[in-house]
Amino acid sequence: MLLLDSGGQYECGTTDVTRTFHFGHLAPSSSPNSTDYQTIRNCYTNVLRGHIALTTLIFPSNTPGCAMDILARQHLWADQRDYGHGTGHGVGAGLN
Repeated sequence: MLLLDSGGQYECGTTDVTRTFHFGHLAPSSSPNSTDYQTIRNCYTNVLRGHIALTTLIFPSNTPGCAMDILARQHLWADQRDYGHGTGHGVGAGLN
């Protein structure tokens, strides 16, 4: 598994892109390693559900990102998981 965290700071703003790549074969659920397979699958699914919740949200102008953060995390929280940064971190106007 490879985690790529990249971004840039430009005259017009800042961006951050994080991607995770899995190389090789994930064991099917019938294998002895099914716990690992199910954990990865559940995490991926819960993150995807959070993305869908945010992309389908209609919100008023000037709504702060922190007000929408719970939608991104709700499915992870239900599975006793979280991530250690703000949702949409590093995206916006020039940051320092």
